Amino acid sequence: MIPVKKQLSRIRSQTTESPSQSLLASSGHKMTITQMFDYVYNHGYAGAWSWDVVGHPDQRTGVSHIKDLTSNGLIPINIHSLVSTVRH
Repeated sequence: MIPVKKQLSRIRSQTTESPSQSLLASSGHKMTITQMFDYVYNHGYAGAWSWDVVGHPDQRTGVSHIKDLTSNGLIPINIHSLVSTVRH
């Protein structure tokens, strides 16, 4: 198994619409959107990109899932502002 950081650096060099799809395909893992956001939140990442604006509406489910978590710090997320910003 390739460490996640190496997988992510490999993904950055690829031109795919959704890096999460490449990560999952290359590692053989099948994760739900909430599991992916849990992983980012619980493994010390300072941030993550979400590709909701390119036709993956399940991203909102993932963001909503972590928006109130506090065990690894509170993430200030206002989904209504995010949605209104994306629509303009």
